[in-house]
Amino acid sequence: MRLPSSNHAVLLPITGQTFYGRQNYRYVIAHPSMVICPVCFKNKIAGTLGFTLIELAIAIAIVGLLSAIALPVYMQHIDKSNNNKAIADIMMIQVAIERFHTANFRFPADINEIPGPLPNNGLDPWKNPYVYLNIVDGGPDIKGDVRKDKKLNPINTQYDLYSMGKNGVSKNQLDQKDSVDDIVLARDGGFVGLSSDF
Repeated sequence: MRLPSSNHAVLLPITGQTFYGRQNYRYVIAHPSMVICPVCFKNKIAGTLGFTLIELAIAIAIVGLLSAIALPVYMQHIDKSNNNKAIADIMMIQVAIERFHTANFRFPADINEIPGPLPNNGLDPWKNPYVYLNIVDGGPDIKGDVRKDKKLNPINTQYDLYSMGKNGVSKNQLDQKDSVDDIVLARDGGFVGLSSDF
């Protein structure tokens, strides 16, 4: 129903639902640019579209639900990607250490003695430096600093090389809470991966 062509707002009765045999009327203040639908009781301004509050609430709930499902999956993917990057970096550093050992008949005293650039300038994907510990040439005082498994056996005999993982904190024993996310080289290079998988 179109309103009369005037520039003034008018008060129009719109039939509502019938209650106890009586007709219920609702009144709407309308402007000539509005189109009124008496069947659905919705006022729509001609030429514009909009959403009701319920439609917006449903859309926000759907977006929130999809985000709640997708965000943990995305974060797991990022964590797995960072772990794989750290494993690849440790393998490259291991090759550089072995090359140094072949050329000099000893292991480097620290990670900075390795010639050439280290992957990502010696930083893991979480921007923490890779940790290297020379066990063979470190002397008797070094034994307290070596990485150990849950039975307190050293995991390496030549050198330790690891990333402190996502939390950036590490303990000597691999099964401690701060060390379960570490990426370690163990069994003298036979294993490279998460300490929780060792």
